[in-house]
Amino acid sequence: MQKIELGLALIRERGDEGSMWLTQVGQNQPMISFISGNRLEQESFRETVAREVAWQLDLDRNREFLVANMAQIDLEFEGAVPGQHEPMRLHVAFYSVDLYRRVARNRIADRQDLVWVPSSTLCQAERFGEWLINPFHQSLIQRSKVIESWH
Repeated sequence: MQKIELGLALIRERGDEGSMWLTQVGQNQPMISFISGNRLEQESFRETVAREVAWQLDLDRNREFLVANMAQIDLEFEGAVPGQHEPMRLHVAFYSVDLYRRVARNRIADRQDLVWVPSSTLCQAERFGEWLINPFHQSLIQRSKVIESWH
């Protein structure tokens, strides 16, 4: 059975509609996903999230963001997930990430491939505007209840 170990970044901004969550538009398809990455050997899930946020958002991990010391939710299960034909063993750690410098926020605001999505949409819809919400990530959110529609 295939095993996946995934670190997933929860980057939140509070807006008029409640919490908004940072997602990234895929390069090859019109789908939005959370910033995430597979855990490398000898790497903690927290280090995975820090590596992926720094790389995918082009931010300085020592000065522009902070990954929480502990996971919001640590989810482990075996079963089928969207996009996979065979059941798998999955271990996902969801970490809150805070952007704490104006330059980091401005750099994110200027990028066309980053989209802030409301909690209710992530929990209840298949699409946000022209983009499909990554069904794999959405299934993890729904299973873990790490984000609820009222946030």
